[in-house]
Amino acid sequence: MEAAADSVAVNNAVLDDFEIEITDEDYDVKVPNLPAITYVAGYCAHAAFKKLLCMAYKESLMLDDDIEVEGGELIKSMTRGGLKFPQPAIINAVVTAEIVLDKLRSEQHAQQFHALPNQKEALLALTHDAINNNVDFDVCENGHSPQLVMHYVLSAAANTLLNNLCKRKMISWLLKRPQEIKSEN
Repeated sequence: MEAAADSVAVNNAVLDDFEIEITDEDYDVKVPNLPAITYVAGYCAHAAFKKLLCMAYKESLMLDDDIEVEGGELIKSMTRGGLKFPQPAIINAVVTAEIVLDKLRSEQHAQQFHALPNQKEALLALTHDAINNNVDFDVCENGHSPQLVMHYVLSAAANTLLNNLCKRKMISWLLKRPQEIKSEN
């Protein structure tokens, strides 16, 4: 568990390199995507629970019952019984990670972000910094800190968000290729 605890340490160099400010408007823009974000947050909560195997934190990560989300038909149609419904704090963390990634992809930061050797580390550090004061968990009887739990949640979120970003870029690149080939002939 020490290795996991060490990975929670925030890379201060990344924090100094990027000025990321999150506003209420940033969250408002994400409201239409809330069902999909909630679905991803459920996966992240489940991934964190699997890493921790801590029943004390299960309630902090997931709800036992269904949740009411506007447009939540997507989640209900995909559940097949195994889908986890995340606590609001987990949804907020995943939304924040998506906002941070959007800002890193912005014209202001894209070149610098894409040049980083470890983009996931940057996304994690900046997201941890953004939500650090809003984590309302306690250390459990097994000694798991709120920072460790949130690290597992955000790590799963970063993997998912960056994977989706790469897939979108690849699809965009592939769609442009036929036009480039035609112009070469």
